[in-house]
Amino acid sequence: MSEQIMNQLGLLFSDTRHWIENQTFSWDEIGVRFHSRLVGIHIFPNGNGRHARLM
Repeated sequence: MSEQIMNQLGLLFSDTRHWIENQTFSWDEIGVRFHSRLVGIHIFPNGNGRHARLM
């Protein structure tokens, strides 16, 4: 994986941990935000749609 993708994933996981630990959002909202941001990162050169549906 590229360094940019790794940085984006690290930030996503850090933000998600913050949301959970500080009860910033409801569990449903955290799930929606996590999914939306993960799909936006485009981890795979092909198959991002399948990845999104799997999530």
